[in-house]
Amino acid sequence: MTTIRSTLALLFPLALAACADVVAPAPEAADGEASAAVAPVAAPAGVCLDYNVPPVGTQWGGPPVGTPVGSTIFVENGIRASVNTFFDGATTFYGVARVDFPPPQPFGAGPVGLARGISYGFDFTALTFVPQTVTFEWLDQGNNPIENLRVNASGLFVGQIHAPPAVWGGVAVSSAVVAVPNGLKGQIKLTGPVQRILVGGQLIWVDRVCAYP
Repeated sequence: MTTIRSTLALLFPLALAACADVVAPAPEAADGEASAAVAPVAAPAGVCLDYNVPPVGTQWGGPPVGTPVGSTIFVENGIRASVNTFFDGATTFYGVARVDFPPPQPFGAGPVGLARGISYGFDFTALTFVPQTVTFEWLDQGNNPIENLRVNASGLFVGQIHAPPAVWGGVAVSSAVVAVPNGLKGQIKLTGPVQRILVGGQLIWVDRVCAYP
């Protein structure tokens, strides 16, 4: 009898330990409920081209520089910049583009892109998202009141950048304008799927070309 009691005394703690290792199953989720919380996937943030890649003073364009029309000149944050011709309504020019700092009037952020009788192209197709909003800032101090704007595969808008058409290239276009000494500055906002834009003028500066999902 003593032997049986001793054996039971030894086995009882072992049984308790075995039970402690058994984990009770988690309660099943009710119908329509997730069994575990899932963190939402954040949408990609916007990206901007700020002319921060090439050194200040870098130039592209026609003579004496000799950059072929349509050439990619740099890529910043996945946005590809190129140089293209400018049309004033009567004559096609291929002047000079340059990274400028400081601009003649404060605008943008740091270095800016000067277009003198030339156009900048901006291509967003390498981004991980299709931009639904694109904005860019500009400063216009040219004697020629004509600028160029192209959106996606649209025709070329030839007019004043501060007064663009309400819809161009299948997207809505809005403009904010401020008077500055010897000219105007402002921001263009394009709302809708945008793959490419072109901006140029006789004497215009461009900066903060930003794309948002």
